[in-house]
Amino acid sequence: MTEAFITPKVAQWARERTGISPAQLAKSLGADPAEVEAWEHGETRPPFGKAQDLARSLRIPFGFLFLSEPPVEKTPIPDLRTVVEGRPAKVSPDFLDLLNDVLVKHQWYREYLEARDAKRLPFVGKFRVADGGDRVAADMTAVLSVEQIRRTSHTWDEFLRELTRSAEAVGVLVMRSGIVGGNTRRKLSVNEFRGFVISDGLAPLVFINGRDSKAAQIFTLAHELVHIWIDRSGISNPDPKDIPAELRNTVEPFCNSVAAEVLVPHADFLKSVPATFTEQTAQNLAAKYRVSTIVILRRAYELNAITRNQFFTLLEREQQKQKEREEREAEEPSEGGGNFYFTLPIRNSRRLTETVLGALQAEGVSYREAAKLLGVRTGTLPKLIEGLPRR
Repeated sequence: MTEAFITPKVAQWARERTGISPAQLAKSLGADPAEVEAWEHGETRPPFGKAQDLARSLRIPFGFLFLSEPPVEKTPIPDLRTVVEGRPAKVSPDFLDLLNDVLVKHQWYREYLEARDAKRLPFVGKFRVADGGDRVAADMTAVLSVEQIRRTSHTWDEFLRELTRSAEAVGVLVMRSGIVGGNTRRKLSVNEFRGFVISDGLAPLVFINGRDSKAAQIFTLAHELVHIWIDRSGISNPDPKDIPAELRNTVEPFCNSVAAEVLVPHADFLKSVPATFTEQTAQNLAAKYRVSTIVILRRAYELNAITRNQFFTLLEREQQKQKEREEREAEEPSEGGGNFYFTLPIRNSRRLTETVLGALQAEGVSYREAAKLLGVRTGTLPKLIEGLPRR
């Protein structure tokens, strides 16, 4: 049987890139773990057919296995998750596949708008970091009607849904999913990223990792929208448990601070803080502003409403509780109770979904292209047009 002269270190790189062990890879290939390790050490070579299976299992082009060095994978948009000492965060195959799929949808939507002479959205790039966070927060709050949404929303889920609708109403595509495409076996990792944004004058786009808790998704949405207001695309992990000062770039801390001001405006917050700040106080304020308790604690500390000792004592206690809540919420059904016609526009953006279906009805796009854009079968499209819930 013909052997495949694969490059050992590329094979090892490809396996480690997917985050699986030699034993897990061997199981998927129907091979022995010792064989996989021998391929990676250059002691033996896989049969040609097995090498093709290897590439498929590791989700890389077959030709990659024959490169002299592992390829350097770069994301099409800036990666702002750089941590201490400038080390880049990991980019998984699942994330890259997701990002490429979103970029295809974004490009189609942008070309659709260009063909209709759409005007540039006035809030995209309206500010710069040097303009100050308060100005950006005030403008976002007004444009998105955040105060009204806060008054009328009774749950975190409702707040997230209404803030999403408000963003889409002014022209932002908001996609939210916890899986790659429609593949429920390819779950996105919250540890890898919480969201990303494509800042575009015609077609700005926000993607939110739906595996995260509702409170965290709300913060991520606000954070990514700040990126649009200052016209900075990027991949983010705006975890409020992290200390922004540890990040090298200035964009992420700025977006975190503006998002906090949009969601928890300081003037209103200070009026709401009682003289004695307790754990129950933090929970009550989290419910009022529809954010996590940890965001409330950090906000209270930043605004000198609690001491440093209070902050770290309560933070340590809340971090464990938050982790447990996030794990529970991540397992809950998506909006709409799992109904296909509710979850599809959440995953693809309602604005994009309605635009594609409208173009299909106007014969401006083929059934095949529409199905590919929305990630459905062509036979589903007529039912989708009929079943898509109205605003």
